[in-house]
Amino acid sequence: WAAAPLSMGLLTPPTEHGQWGVPDWHPASAQLKSACEQAARFCQQEGVNIASLATMFALAEARIACTIIGCKNTQEVRRAADVACRFHHQSSLHACLSEKESKVLRQLLDPADGPFAR
Repeated sequence: WAAAPLSMGLLTPPTEHGQWGVPDWHPASAQLKSACEQAARFCQQEGVNIASLATMFALAEARIACTIIGCKNTQEVRRAADVACRFHHQSSLHACLSEKESKVLRQLLDPADGPFAR
């Protein structure tokens, strides 16, 4: 298995102007795009970078042998490197997450109330 944790932009934070950066050509359904935008905005509201959270989640998944990250600027390269270093020194996802990140992740993955709830 391989992973692209940012899902071609779906799991990236809104810009400083509040715009969410998913390209129009993205193949995801409108429902998935909406859920990801809701998740990204929730993370931003809580002070958590959704791209960092998604990257750590992918790095921690034992079934994923390769994680591929695309970066469009040096700021994103630095963020990805910082996340990789944080994860490298820990034994599990929850060991490298801050208390705030753990809380946000639990809320995002909540099967009843999270943005990806069915």
